[in-house]
Order: sequence, then C-alpha cells, then structure tokens
Amino acid sequence: MKSFSTSRPSPAIIVAVIALVFALVGSAVAGTDGLSSKITKSKVKSISKKQADKELKANIAGSHVNTADKATKASDSDALGGAGAASYLKFSSGTIPSGSTSVGVWRVIDDADAVSDDRFYTVQLPGKTPVPLAFTSVNFAAGTPGATDGDAACTGTVQNPTAPAGKACLYRSDASNISALAGFQSSSVLADNLFGFSVRATSTAAGQMNASGSWAYTAP
Repeated sequence: MKSFSTSRPSPAIIVAVIALVFALVGSAVAGTDGLSSKITKSKVKSISKKQADKELKANIAGSHVNTADKATKASDSDALGGAGAASYLKFSSGTIPSGSTSVGVWRVIDDADAVSDDRFYTVQLPGKTPVPLAFTSVNFAAGTPGATDGDAACTGTVQNPTAPAGKACLYRSDASNISALAGFQSSSVLADNLFGFSVRATSTAAGQMNASGSWAYTAP
C-alpha cells in the first residue's frame, strides 16, 4: 500500500500562494472600479430616479399617503371678540352702521362774561350718521340737574352711556357755574348735521364755567 506524505508545505510555497491570491483580487477590484464608476454615473443614477418616481406615484395613488381632513371655516373666523365686522368703524370715514352705538366724552370749559352767558362744545362722531341729527334728537337724560331737554328715552349713566336708535344722549358728570345744559344740532342747516352735535352750557355768573360728562349715539 502506498503511503501519503503529511508533511506541511514549505513557507516559500505559502508566501507564493498568498501573493498570487492578492494579485488576482487586486486585478479584479481594479478591473471593476472603472466599470462601477461608469455604471454609477450613467445607469444607476438614472435608474434610481426613475424607480423613485415610479414608487412615489404608486404611493400617492395608493393608500400610503393619508388623506388630509377637509378644512372647515371656524364659526367665528369673521368676527373679532365675538362681534362681526359691522361692529367696528373706520374713524371719520363711512356711515355708522345701523344699530351700532358710539360712545365718548364731552366737556365745556370757558370764562363767562356775565350771567346767562352761553358756551358751546362740539362733539365729532366717529363716522357719518345715516340721518342728520336735529336738536330734538340730541338730549340730556331726564332728571339731569340743569338740563332743559330731559329725555326719558336716555336711560344710561355717565359710566354706561346708552341711546335709543336715532338719538344722541348726554349724561352729566359734574358742573360748576352752570345754570342750564342742553343738546343741540351742530349746524342750523339740518342736512349738514351728519358728523356730530353740540352741547350748550349757560353760566350762572361771570367767571369760569365748567361741565363734563359722557354721551352715546345709536345709528337708526
């Protein structure tokens, strides 16, 4: 029977085999570097874009993209502080909306030359009145000390002035050297009284006279 030798290969043979393996692998890598570079720059890049576009379209057409809930209009999106746009006025421009109430203050302060000297103070409204204000529609609240035109329809107070539709109501806070108070139209021509009204104060004696308060106007 023949016997096989079990002796190990010599170190020289091992080194030669390793060198051969590295040489072959290096050649293969070097050979594929140029090819892979060309593929990456031309084929792979374009294929990836096409594939991405295809998958994106498929996702959009399918159920991968969730459907957004339909947006609904907020119930108060056309209001500010719960009040509609009609409740807010442009200062000194446009007509005051029907039913809208404007409020403010008035004051008469001047030196009277004698007893029963009249002084006028003009109040400018924040907009144009739908109907001209006549002297009969500008009155002090009933029971106002010194008022000669007390109107029972003026039911507010100095702190909370109110007025019925079509009227301007005046409320007195304090007064000194005043014998009489009254509300008036601003102009003797009725058609011109669209932007304000007047307050008349009459003196008790010569000297400084002073009166003040609040007012309210509601457009008819």
